[in-house]
Amino acid sequence: MLVCAAIVGVGSERMFWFWASSPLDHVMVTLVYAPAVAGVLWLIDRYRVGELWGLLLVAPVIGLLVEGVVTPIVYSGGPFVPFFPVWFGAWHGVLSMVVLLFGVRRWLVVRNWRRLLTASILLGAFWGTWSITLQLPESVGDPEMIADHGGPLHILDPSEFTLYALTFSAILAAAHLLLGRGCWMSSFEPSRPAKVVWAVVTGGIVIAWTVAIPWAAPMFVVYLGLQIWGLRRYERVARTPSILELLDGRFPAWALWPIAALPAVASGTYALWWAIDVPEAVIRGALMNGTIAVQTIVGGVLFVTALRRAGRSPAAADPGPAAWAPPDVRAVT
Repeated sequence: MLVCAAIVGVGSERMFWFWASSPLDHVMVTLVYAPAVAGVLWLIDRYRVGELWGLLLVAPVIGLLVEGVVTPIVYSGGPFVPFFPVWFGAWHGVLSMVVLLFGVRRWLVVRNWRRLLTASILLGAFWGTWSITLQLPESVGDPEMIADHGGPLHILDPSEFTLYALTFSAILAAAHLLLGRGCWMSSFEPSRPAKVVWAVVTGGIVIAWTVAIPWAAPMFVVYLGLQIWGLRRYERVARTPSILELLDGRFPAWALWPIAALPAVASGTYALWWAIDVPEAVIRGALMNGTIAVQTIVGGVLFVTALRRAGRSPAAADPGPAAWAPPDVRAVT
């Protein structure tokens, strides 16, 4: 579970901010993300989520847990406004969990180096582009980040960003290698006391946020309830074991080579934007707000579509790319 949290943390934190550049800082990130990842893994196992559309039903949950429990940011848009839940569901859920954790895991297990390479290139371009937005005054001057960092924030130049991208891409690859060497869990069923403690702590934190933000608890319950409703409908027609069982397998270390494209493209993209010296208005309007808008729209469409398909049988839904366990999976487990 901690290894999975380390992978999710790379996508959710290290691809979002580069202020904390020490690999040791990632230990704390992993511990912070671990309870949220544990909750999502249990939902996947509990509702036998074994397809991509089912996985997209779970994706918003991790965004809600990270940004609605660990922090209250998801509520800052106003009562029941879906913008932050959808955007964070797309970043934490789709990018970090669906792609970086389960997608990469699947491509490694079935030896699909073409898709892994394509994903690494696309994610690298995204990472390098988004990271250039950190030079905006509102980013480098963020008082909360400055307080957390313990001093002024330092904008990485291209050479520094290259080292940063290499470091955390290596952590990503190492974590996946560990999953392929016995750390993967084919099932995840916490003990009853663990579930009770998790629920009490989570509920207590949400109630505490509600003291300052009155709609926090109702909003959390409604959005989480919506996803659970979808998962219950999904479970009634599920025909496969959970993706945890389906992707239980090993792979050789050399299969990780396509991930090398991730830091290469990310650093190259970052250096290109740096050299162009894009005007601040373009960075804010096109690169930052444009990225957020695209993520939110795509995430919203995916989540709504997943909810609509939740009650259909896999055959009727024509899952296509949702088939996460082709015959060759069993050949390598």
